[in-house]
Amino acid sequence: MKPTLVSALYHSAPRRLRLTIAGLVVLTGAGLGPSVTAASTVEQYRGAIVSSAEDGGLWYVYPARRTRLRLDGALDPLTVIKRIAVGMSNTNLDKIPLTTTSGLGQPAFQQRWSGYFLVQVQDRAQLWYVNPAWQQRLEVNVNSLIDWLRSVAVSVDSATLAQLPTERNLTVPFTPQAPHGRWDKDHSEFCEEASVAMVSRYLRGRTIRSANDAEAELQRLKRWELKNLGYHYDTSAAATARIVREVYKLNTQLAFDPSASYLREIIDTGHPVIVPVDGRQLRNPFFRRPWPDYHMVVVKGYTTDGRFIVHEPGTRRGRDYLYSERTILRAMHDYNNGDPARGAKIVLIASR
Repeated sequence: MKPTLVSALYHSAPRRLRLTIAGLVVLTGAGLGPSVTAASTVEQYRGAIVSSAEDGGLWYVYPARRTRLRLDGALDPLTVIKRIAVGMSNTNLDKIPLTTTSGLGQPAFQQRWSGYFLVQVQDRAQLWYVNPAWQQRLEVNVNSLIDWLRSVAVSVDSATLAQLPTERNLTVPFTPQAPHGRWDKDHSEFCEEASVAMVSRYLRGRTIRSANDAEAELQRLKRWELKNLGYHYDTSAAATARIVREVYKLNTQLAFDPSASYLREIIDTGHPVIVPVDGRQLRNPFFRRPWPDYHMVVVKGYTTDGRFIVHEPGTRRGRDYLYSERTILRAMHDYNNGDPARGAKIVLIASR
């Protein structure tokens, strides 16, 4: 949280007054009008543990991704916290004073880790939470975790909670590779063209207006490929990057062996990722048999439970389709002269 007049008042106040000030912050936040954007709400609660005033649900606004994680849902809260906790040495932990001491820390370091859960990599592997209100660390009580979380949570109303996203999902326009549902030879092979069209329209701030609009774009790309590549089936990651550069005048980058966290970081910058895959390994129940050996999809978002949000052009049901991170990483393979099962792990990132 960036310092404000209220937070400065909070830092300088005696501990007996802090609850009063914290309550004023909550009341002020609850009364904010429509001029406050979702982005500013996320920044206001970045790193905070929040509880729903309506149903008591517990959430954590994960500062690294600015999305909220459910702490009292299907997953055990300790599992969720350990998954995103950052390991830290005793030396660095000492730079963040305890709330029970009056020692001075290192303000820049405290600001850097404000709102994070930290795990002590030495000694007891103790979990700590750096409270963003005053940037001091609290010892996490793992034995009564839910009660502890509620004791430090900030209550928010439903309108505020709705502005704290549970996932990152870019607003990329969608088209299946057969916009009119005709799965002939060309349209069974138009996954690369559809992926390129979706990403390029998004980066140019344009939508896909209709099935006719999508079909015209796919046919335009086909004509360009025949003229400039000599073929239009099964374009590799490198050939697809050339299409993006020369047709849409966008920049391209090929990344080898990307991790799930790398893909999430790219999405966090506002860029969808074009991913070539061995289509058989996706095991999508909506694919027509035989499943495609070489295929291409657009990864455009992620959920907090370990899935990627994908525009899957291989089915009319492909808008915002969910694949597990493991499935995408397993299936990710370049064309490799018709043998994608042994193709390189590679993705294509386009940018303006």
